[in-house]
Amino acid sequence: MAHRIGHLPVGLVPLGRATVQFGEEVRLGLGQGGHDVQVQRIGRAGRGEEPGAAIIQTLYPGHYSIRHARRQDYRAFFQDELTFRRAMHYPPHVALTSGIVRASTIGAAMADAGAIVRALKASERDGHFQALGPAPAPFVKLRGEHRAQFFLKGGRRAAMRDAIRRALEALPDLRRGVIIDVDPMTVL
Repeated sequence: MAHRIGHLPVGLVPLGRATVQFGEEVRLGLGQGGHDVQVQRIGRAGRGEEPGAAIIQTLYPGHYSIRHARRQDYRAFFQDELTFRRAMHYPPHVALTSGIVRASTIGAAMADAGAIVRALKASERDGHFQALGPAPAPFVKLRGEHRAQFFLKGGRRAAMRDAIRRALEALPDLRRGVIIDVDPMTVL
């Protein structure tokens, strides 16, 4: 929730339940999306002759995303975010591929995603990537289809691509229900 209360002498922008609004990104450590929205909303306060204020309600007031958004300090946020991503082996320090498996039930989606992940794990022995999942996708049901998600994380995109190709060739009945996103902009 963000409202600018323009009839008051001081512009006020409340950011209620910031952690929940940003899809638990702050809790999970994925601060960029939350930080960008917070900076934008905080920037709405105080336009005009009078200075403004912002009130942020969050479960994680000490998180670097919240701290740096409060100060509008993008450079410090960028440094902390890169440090976190390096420690967690997240992009841009590694390649990431997301897979979404669609089916008529969540059980079928999870079973199909599990079959793909098992096939991928057979190829991960070379150490060039790691298969993660499956798990229910964030939007578990979309347009009448249930969805499960898996990830590949590693340093060699070619090895990841070849492993996905082999896994899907070995499971031809699943190919039409799978969406692969290389270097996804979001994992939602």
